[in-house]
Amino acid sequence: MRLLIDTHALIWFCEGSSALSPSARAAMEDESNERFTSHATPWEVTIKLALGKLVMAVDYEVIFPGVLQANGFQLLPSSLGH
Repeated sequence: MRLLIDTHALIWFCEGSSALSPSARAAMEDESNERFTSHATPWEVTIKLALGKLVMAVDYEVIFPGVLQANGFQLLPSSLGH
């Protein structure tokens, strides 16, 4: 299965938050699934952190690229067509 993981789901996954459903967590942990997140996700997180609209239990530097690489998540490139 191919998964496109949005920003909140990625943060909840990294923080071990109960806001992420057990079935979503299981799908994200399943190594047989292809797991993607948008190239815009780190950008969105950075902007929200800078504006004080987001507080995370896990440091940005731990998630990007650490957690992504450790869990086999791939960043989807963006183009002008997007």
